[in-house]
Amino acid sequence: MKRFCTYLICLLALLLMAGCVHRDQYDTGKPFSRVLLLYTAGYNNLSSDIGNNIKEICTTQMPLQDGSRALLVFSHQAKTDYDYKTPVQPSLVRLSLDWQGQVVRDTVLTFDSSVSATDPDTFAQVMEFVRTHYESDHYGLIMSSHGTGWMPTGYYDHPGSPDYAAFSRKRLFSPTERVAAFSEDEPKVRSFGAEVTWAGSSTVSEEMDILSMVKAIPMHLDYMLFDACLMGGIEIAFELRDKVDKIGFSQAEILAHGFPYATISERLLQGATDVEGFCSDYYEYYAAQQGSQCSATISVVDCHRLEEFAVTCKGLFSRYAAAMAGIDPKQVQGYFRKNRHWFYDLKDILEKAGASEADLNTLQQALDEVVTFKASTRRILDSFDVNAHCGLSMYLPADGDQYLDNYYKKFAWNQATGLVK
Repeated sequence: MKRFCTYLICLLALLLMAGCVHRDQYDTGKPFSRVLLLYTAGYNNLSSDIGNNIKEICTTQMPLQDGSRALLVFSHQAKTDYDYKTPVQPSLVRLSLDWQGQVVRDTVLTFDSSVSATDPDTFAQVMEFVRTHYESDHYGLIMSSHGTGWMPTGYYDHPGSPDYAAFSRKRLFSPTERVAAFSEDEPKVRSFGAEVTWAGSSTVSEEMDILSMVKAIPMHLDYMLFDACLMGGIEIAFELRDKVDKIGFSQAEILAHGFPYATISERLLQGATDVEGFCSDYYEYYAAQQGSQCSATISVVDCHRLEEFAVTCKGLFSRYAAAMAGIDPKQVQGYFRKNRHWFYDLKDILEKAGASEADLNTLQQALDEVVTFKASTRRILDSFDVNAHCGLSMYLPADGDQYLDNYYKKFAWNQATGLVK
């Protein structure tokens, strides 16, 4: 009997030790086999839409509470749409399911209500916390907010300003102009990083510069997805090439409903990571809609191929520099509305510049290596047709200005290809 009790105690001890180890632990000793962070900046008119996205995630087959796959959501949302006076603390929450299948929301990090999600320091702190407390060899990141591609902070709404920094906190509306900045007559879109704060008697929107965002990422990512408008440019992808394996993004604007979060666990956490499948879900969802809601561009880029792609483009940009400088922008496929004319189809630029068939074939071969998935509806927001879609947008200097040219020179893409001299 004594021997049996000793055996039983040892068995219980072994079971207890086993219970302390995360399931599916990698041989590397990292406690998490896969980590996905959804980083949202929603203290703006997208608050309810982002809130609905998070609710949608909670209806999926999320990771188990004691499992090795972590689903994290950093959230900063207004209590209700257009309520920018009620302070809200940004927080990082781990979403999971307990053994009964109930949703568990563990708040693992909080910030003061004065903190903005679009502050690069906030983003850096969240990313470092995730890297430190959720050690893994496999990270994924989704950025969800308002976005304006590679543009200088504030420039999108104040083009031509001699000092764009003066508009990095752009005025939206006064307390008596509740929705003046957002037309009710058009579909609402999410255009990364714009959060609302009060400045005297008006509200202003604070943005995060893409160059600052890239610097704030402390670990390598398997993939990065932008649930934000106009982020699908070669400038963004090339800037991130050393930080990320794959990027999924939209060349045009994204409707406020955003990504298909109902498939997030299935595509990105439960089985093999399927970035292309997730982006395909996005396209299929909007392609099935009617009218202005039938609107989507999306692509996935393999960042490992971008250096070679830059070499190809450098030669083409040099060969057709004069033709590109004199190109008629109206003849080139754009991805913008309301004369926000800084996002054109990369391949179509060279086509309209008169590139030879041989050079266009060379470019297409390079694109086929870089762009692993692309899709587009026929029209965008019922405003313009998509007749060409190579999967990457690009700045067209012939339709820019001196200020943008000078800013553009900061980007690694320009340094690698010499697009802007």
